[in-house]
Amino acid sequence: MSASRVSRTNEASTPESSGASLLAPEFVYLGHGYVVANVGALLTVVAFAQPAAEVFRALQGVMERVAVREGTVGVHVFVDGGHGPPDEQARGVLKQFLEQLDSRCAGLAMCLGGDGFVAAARRSIASLAVHGLRTRARVRIVGSNIDGASWVLEQLGRHAPPGATGMDVAKLVDRIQRDMRSEALAAPG
Repeated sequence: MSASRVSRTNEASTPESSGASLLAPEFVYLGHGYVVANVGALLTVVAFAQPAAEVFRALQGVMERVAVREGTVGVHVFVDGGHGPPDEQARGVLKQFLEQLDSRCAGLAMCLGGDGFVAAARRSIASLAVHGLRTRARVRIVGSNIDGASWVLEQLGRHAPPGATGMDVAKLVDRIQRDMRSEALAAPG
């Protein structure tokens, strides 16, 4: 599966807009239930579907293009809490994907959504699994979009979108979630 571009940008990107993010991304569609918003060296992935192997492969291609263009890439992943873990094939591809991250990846933060004991347990298991991998990139599992986005922006340093904050990225994730639920952000035909 190859990623395809969706030429939609953030129309509500003025500071005067109530609650609007200052980020004006290009959207890249990765597959049913997966969208990536790209702003410079920052990729924000929003996942609404069961993790699939082809999505990780497509994301790897998008990351490679951004790293070549920008010199680095930072990735903030938001996984909706309503889905189970990846199947065996997807877990293998995810493991390979994470182990192949190189020094051009400034950092990858994965926010596993949800509250309570089950969500905390999912994050703990994911953290243990990630720490057992051999990767040259920094990977962090978080429970908050703002924390994950802030950490990735910090890792990007001077390559971060100018003036971007964790709150801006969290608002972008909220907007993508709203648009995906309303089907306003749909896969290209």
